[in-house]
Amino acid sequence: MSTEQWYATSSLALELCSIASIVCAIMLLTKSKFLFDVFYFIAIGGAIQAILTPELLFGFPQYRYMQFFLDHTLLILAPIIMIGLYRFRPTFSAVIKSFVSLNVIAAIVYLVNRLIGANYMFLMHKPTTPSIIDYLGSYPYYILSLEVVAFIIFVILYIPFAGKPKYGLK
Repeated sequence: MSTEQWYATSSLALELCSIASIVCAIMLLTKSKFLFDVFYFIAIGGAIQAILTPELLFGFPQYRYMQFFLDHTLLILAPIIMIGLYRFRPTFSAVIKSFVSLNVIAAIVYLVNRLIGANYMFLMHKPTTPSIIDYLGSYPYYILSLEVVAFIIFVILYIPFAGKPKYGLK
């Protein structure tokens, strides 16, 4: 059954968590250390923010509501699976790699937003529902504030692994 509600400005997989979902699936299938290094921080940090302040246009028990929370929970679990099953460990250099990758992704998404008039990753304006962005200034200054918040979140996610070996449980 078709809902006839597909629009390039809102239906492409260009939200950060949509991108992370695709990449985390590839990460799990390939056991890629590079993808783990980048998406441990992006997936967990982004999913926690999305779960705490979701921008949902539908409520429970609608399918998209349940899918939203399931998908974001799985984004948190995917890197944890890599840690538990394959003994991958994030490093501080992975914090930097992830932060740079996040900015590259944002630059590409920004260009797409400009081309099609979209607001993926909230790079053009704030979300319509309350979020942490409401406390980070007006457009475009909240984007710079988000940079700081993202880096702090990445460092916090690294702290449990600081000083521990990259691989294994030594």
